[in-house]
Amino acid sequence: SDLNTILPISSSLEIKPGTKILIDKKKAIIFHGKVSAIGSKNKPIIFTSSKKNENFGAIIFNHNSVNGSMFKNVIVEKGKDFSWRGRLYTGALNVYNSSLQIDDSIFRYNAGDDAINIKYSKSIIKNSELYNNYFDAIDSDFSNIELFNSTFKDNGNDGVDLNNSIAYIENNKIISSGDKGISVGEESYVFLKKNFISKNNIGLANKDESYVEITNDLFTDNNEDIIEYIKKKNFGLPKTVKISN
Repeated sequence: SDLNTILPISSSLEIKPGTKILIDKKKAIIFHGKVSAIGSKNKPIIFTSSKKNENFGAIIFNHNSVNGSMFKNVIVEKGKDFSWRGRLYTGALNVYNSSLQIDDSIFRYNAGDDAINIKYSKSIIKNSELYNNYFDAIDSDFSNIELFNSTFKDNGNDGVDLNNSIAYIENNKIISSGDKGISVGEESYVFLKKNFISKNNIGLANKDESYVEITNDLFTDNNEDIIEYIKKKNFGLPKTVKISN
């Protein structure tokens, strides 16, 4: 059909463990309410493409969504992106002007610019795996995000791409990113602690008046561990501070 699935404003949806949600190519699910998608290790909730060799459009939380949605033991795979009402949502999962907590979840084989795109949002992602996504695993703009105890591996572009954001990134493994393990720009404030950042083209790129604090992080086997530069000429120099305990 031509229809996308839109959860009504102010509604609540509980998705049961073991539910498999098949989404067609160029179609989206838009959650305008509060969603509790809590699977279990043995019975994850799966969002995937309805056809084996295609990608679905996207999952979207936006300004009409209700804060406090939760994804736990959820798999999001084979998504891409979606244009809706004049806005391009560039992730398989998009959190726009809303908030979402993600725990014990997997994001893989997503073909859009980002597996997860976060804008004007406050979100927490922990104990999760993001791997084999075509471009960025997480892209955050104008947001406050926390990333804990997660693994980013074999993503085609950046593991974590941050602009105009405040980010706390602790105890993650960021490995084998095609471009940057962590890319920071446009006056972001980023606090790194005890991360393992390895085998990326660039471990950390700090740009454009951003501030990055590094505390007991291990950078190893990257083509370049840490680089600083100005990318957009209306910004000043970034600052990287190493704090050792």
